[in-house]
This record gives sequence, structure tokens and C-alpha cells, in this order.
Amino acid sequence: KNKTVKKKEITEEIINTTPSNVDNLVSKNISLMTEVMGIKKEIAESKTNKVIVFVDLCNSTELKHNKEDLEWLTDVILFINILTANVEKHKGNVIKRIGDEIMATFPDVSKSESFINDILSDKTLQKYDFKIGVDFGEVFNLQFKTGIDDPYGTIVDRCARITGLIKGALLFASDS
Repeated sequence: KNKTVKKKEITEEIINTTPSNVDNLVSKNISLMTEVMGIKKEIAESKTNKVIVFVDLCNSTELKHNKEDLEWLTDVILFINILTANVEKHKGNVIKRIGDEIMATFPDVSKSESFINDILSDKTLQKYDFKIGVDFGEVFNLQFKTGIDDPYGTIVDRCARITGLIKGALLFASDS
């Protein structure tokens, strides 16, 4: 629906164009084309290989129903804080926190393996059930004018789907 409205607005603008505002219309289009070319250049230059890791707390809905807000939120924040510290310890980056889940990247497989081994053996984390999805491959490491990496691509999507399909406390990695 939005595309139809936009097309109608553009069509009306073209129909109502007079010689006095042609320069303005041309300038807008050149500016847009320049922005698109810049975006395409940024995308092309951002291609890199990364390990993507999702770690998600299992049964968090049950926590919410079985505990007071202060208790379950404390558990979730402690869980996220321990994961974040371990990601940083192994030279990874927490890209996003999504409720009781994190998405992290690592520059290579060995650092992600060390991270996973550490969280699986962490005594504090043993009271939690959590699932881990891992994938490796080519991503587009975009920053969207924020200066903060935000990977996009098939690997990220596949890793998110893998993690979403895991039932219970498991580790699942693609064969990439």
C-alpha cells in the first residue's frame, strides 16, 4: 500500500512539474542516486567472514510465571551479563540483546569455541537451561551510520532459525 501511495505522489509530482521546478526534481533524483551508490559501495566493502552465535535462555516464560518480577528479571540480567563478559573475554562482540537472548560475533571459530566451552562449564550458568546456535560464513558487516557493526546475510538468518528450532538446552551448529 505504501508503494502505491509513493508511486501516486511521484506521478503527481511529474505531472505537475513546470519548467521552474524541473531543476529541483532533477537535483532530488541525483541526490538519491548518489546516496544509493554510496550504500552499494558500503555493502560491497563490508563483506567479511564471521562466526555468528545466538544464546537463548530456555523456558523464560515459565520463569516469569513462577517468580516475582524482581526475581526473574534479576535472573535474566545475570544470565545476559555473564554471557556478555564471556563474549568480550574471547574477543567477540555482543551485537544485540533480544530479551533473554544475545547475538554475538567472533572473528574466528577458535574464539567462538572457547566462548562456548567457557559458558558450558560456568558454574553460575549451570542453573540455567539455554540453547546455542552457531554458524560461520560470509556476512555484510553494516554500520548504518552508527559506527556499530551489525552483520546481515544468509549466515545470520540461518543461525537465528537454527536457534529458534532448538527445543531444550542444546548446542546446534551448521556444517559451514
